[in-house]
Amino acid sequence: MRVHLQTRHLGGPALAGDSASRFDPCEGAHGRVPIRLAERFSLAGILLLAAFLRFYGLDERGMCTSDEGHYAHQAWQVLRGEADAIKDKPGHTGLIVLSFKAFGVRMTSPLYLSAAAGLVAVALVWWMVRGWCGPAASCLAALLASFLPYTLSYQRSALSDGPLFTCLLSGVLLFGRGMQSLVTPASCRSAALRFSLSGLVFGLALSINYSVATTLLPAVLALAAFSWRKRETWRTAASGLLGLSAGLGLGYGIVLAILWPFIEHAELWRQIRYHGNAFAQSNLSLRPLRMLSAHGGLLPMVLAGIGLVRMARRRGPLDVLGLFLAGFMAAAYARASQPYPRVYHPLCLPLLMAAASGFATVLGAWPRGQAAGPVVAGLLLLGCAGEQGSRVRALVTMRSGYQQAFDVLLTDELQKGGTTHTWWAFQAFTARPFGYCSKEMARKLGGKNWETDLLRLLLRWERQGYTHIVIDYFLWNEIDAAAPVGLEEFTRRLARFLELYRPAFRIENAAARDEQVLAEDGGLPAAGFDPHAEFIYILRLKDIRTAAEP
Repeated sequence: MRVHLQTRHLGGPALAGDSASRFDPCEGAHGRVPIRLAERFSLAGILLLAAFLRFYGLDERGMCTSDEGHYAHQAWQVLRGEADAIKDKPGHTGLIVLSFKAFGVRMTSPLYLSAAAGLVAVALVWWMVRGWCGPAASCLAALLASFLPYTLSYQRSALSDGPLFTCLLSGVLLFGRGMQSLVTPASCRSAALRFSLSGLVFGLALSINYSVATTLLPAVLALAAFSWRKRETWRTAASGLLGLSAGLGLGYGIVLAILWPFIEHAELWRQIRYHGNAFAQSNLSLRPLRMLSAHGGLLPMVLAGIGLVRMARRRGPLDVLGLFLAGFMAAAYARASQPYPRVYHPLCLPLLMAAASGFATVLGAWPRGQAAGPVVAGLLLLGCAGEQGSRVRALVTMRSGYQQAFDVLLTDELQKGGTTHTWWAFQAFTARPFGYCSKEMARKLGGKNWETDLLRLLLRWERQGYTHIVIDYFLWNEIDAAAPVGLEEFTRRLARFLELYRPAFRIENAAARDEQVLAEDGGLPAAGFDPHAEFIYILRLKDIRTAAEP
């Protein structure tokens, strides 16, 4: 494929600081650069690859983290008409409700939702970059977005971060179109509408996840800075901000109005304050950069660095927007105190924008007609893929054992169960009552007479109507409750107990050895610390009673 970058009409990759390149009135004018056949085939291939990486093996993957089960449980309660069902992220819960209605109350339904949102995100990256950096750079950026591990991991999960990223991309794309409309007076009339639509999307995103603030605030600052330099547009920019605010309130309000009867409002506001306080704490760490390098790769960051230089010299509408996003997010997330990788995932938005600008820089570094630029850009992309190839493969082939555990329990006459933080998922997908038991079990395992005490606890639970107990790697999350025995002794005692009272079923849970999965739930020991954590154990309480009888 050979696609020439049309620098004159697209703002080009040139690094010259002349005012014409900084404020190209044709920047973003897609209609002036027709989509050629080679580009259509390239885009189709990219979307096919993105679809494969997102949908392959989803049925076997299942959910891996406790929060995935929490959101699914909220949606299941909404379908049952229960009040106070939604305690966090109402927009994401509403999307899962829709996925349950479309595909049934199955573990794979919200996974399909995230995968579809991820596919849309790849197309949005291509669309946003095309009018900004040209057709070739847009294809390269979309290809990078298709396999970037940081985004791929959430687009194959039931966490809120996959749909959130798609909404953020949509909002930034519309916001950038509004900023581009300010360049020429003839197009200023459409700016307010685009800002309003952007606000509507950001409002929906706000109901999905509260990380929207780190995208919305720098976007507003970018608009203010750009309007200050082009002062004749400040009236239109002001009306656009009013439209943005109205759209934001409307987008968030619609979701709350629809789900109002199912929301536990006091808990929802507590969650909002909790997330806000986490960003208010100042610890100034390099965690955001570590997250990007660990889950996104070093080469995309190098490409982004090249792109940021280009953006700083051009200072067109999307350049200014991307610079403010990168700077504000880096400063805001450096203050965040939360350890979960998903907290920093919105950083992938300026990363992809800057990397696209970096591709355009490389493509434009050679005279038009030479193949060196595309070859070097292609090699950089191959390097990105090679650097993270093993991680992408691990994400696509990752399998949890929870779906098998649900199936086993339903065929084993489950009446009432107890388990760890995953009780949300077990209750939602078996439609049987489940209780949280891991803290109490950890306390008994940490006691002096742990064998006798743990056996008495399980027999008491049987008398209370429990038929099965499920143990998984989340039990180690309660290691503090077993103090002062420590990790090694805790694990030894659990292994001894499993030898004395053999589980009815032992199901492999390969997801429990993935470092990012463990990090998403926080406070868990290092991945692979003990093979016992890599299985789901299902205990029949009647079997334990029989084995304990003299």
